[in-house]
Amino acid sequence: VHPDDLHLTLVFLGLVAEQRLPQLEAVAEAVSMTPFELCIDRFGWWRRSRILWCAPSRVPEALPRLFHDLQDGLSGCGFPPERRPYRPHLTLARKVTRAHSGRLRQPVAWRVDSFALIRSRTWGDPPRYQVVKNWAADS
Repeated sequence: VHPDDLHLTLVFLGLVAEQRLPQLEAVAEAVSMTPFELCIDRFGWWRRSRILWCAPSRVPEALPRLFHDLQDGLSGCGFPPERRPYRPHLTLARKVTRAHSGRLRQPVAWRVDSFALIRSRTWGDPPRYQVVKNWAADS
């Protein structure tokens, strides 16, 4: 994954028609976000998807609340809700054929004070991401 593309996905929407962007922005505008800090302290590998990831051991209450608030707003606009449990992580690499899991020697403190609508550019290898719009946390 390109270093500029490291991110933590809140809600994955897949392919969305351009004319629906105002709906997405309205949902995001209505969400109240509290800033929080993530301590990224572990890493692992998902064999089936062949993804190497890192993640926090402990998830601050504000993160699942943000996920659920966005999910609720999007469901009200007709986007299907995610059925799998929310597992916050950062994808480090794709197409990994073998790896192990463990703790990072030096955890990374990540201050989260905004969220964004991201568009993926799927052509090219690896895919790249473009920020459509950012929303800052409530002060």
